Amino acid sequence: MQTRVQSRYRAIFAGIVAFAVIMLSACSGPAASTSAALVDSQNITMQDYQNLAKLYYAASLINDPTVQSWQVPSGRSALVTAQKTALRILVDNILLEHDARQYKVDLSAVHSQTETSLQTIFKSIPAQLQPLVDQKVLTMDSFRPLVYQQNLETAVYKVAQIQQAHVKIITVTTQQQAETILQQLQKGGSWNDLAAINSIDPAKPLGGDIATLFPGILPPEVDAKIFVAHPDTNLQIVKSTAGYSVVQVIDIQPVKIGDLSASAGIFPSSTVSIRDSAGQSYLRTLIANGSISVYVNWCDDPAGNSCGTLA
Repeated sequence: MQTRVQSRYRAIFAGIVAFAVIMLSACSGPAASTSAALVDSQNITMQDYQNLAKLYYAASLINDPTVQSWQVPSGRSALVTAQKTALRILVDNILLEHDARQYKVDLSAVHSQTETSLQTIFKSIPAQLQPLVDQKVLTMDSFRPLVYQQNLETAVYKVAQIQQAHVKIITVTTQQQAETILQQLQKGGSWNDLAAINSIDPAKPLGGDIATLFPGILPPEVDAKIFVAHPDTNLQIVKSTAGYSVVQVIDIQPVKIGDLSASAGIFPSSTVSIRDSAGQSYLRTLIANGSISVYVNWCDDPAGNSCGTLA
């Protein structure tokens, strides 16, 4: 009788084989055979990309009892998630390295710390990951980019700064609602009361008062009014994909990412910390400003040209 362990091994092996077949047809562009992407003239090899994507894809096939099944992508979704995650990590590492050099971060120390971390991790691999080790999917080489990213982020975020804004916002569905709320606020109405009654955005439980905000969290149309050289501090209405927002910028200033809270979130419903939100925003900015050419069809689009942004 086939045991659960044997079944898991076969499922993982079958998944890896299927992944390899798909990856062979998922490339496009003249440099695809050797390069997955080019980031600020620095190459991401196809082998590095495939090794990391294969690791993430195989990990999604493991039945981890600590994770709810609905939280784990499956099928095509798992493949696309694995490919995008792998590519994004490798892109982020190059962009972070460039900033690390500008900030004079000791990259040799980061590399040394990464190797020490890998040695520690592989001395006590969790049981649910052992099949990946046995299949040689989870190796020090395949796992190194992820550990390196974590150590590199920690080092860079100790010195890197990001714009942090204090904003008040109430979002509604119609322009007429927004104009009415604007008039009430101008007459001394309570932000907290008006947000509690009317707002449809995540700041509603905060009374519309977002004390800590970074670029990329609110819709881009709203960001464009906040994160500028000289933001308008008067009440204003901004139309966006989320609706009509009554916005007031209270303050904006640069902060070090590493100094931010690693526990509290921006909103009561947040699943990531303020520090992680700032880091994600920082990386999105690096990607937006970087020169990136992608040669792999990571989203499995039939035409190979509709994958969208990695940010």
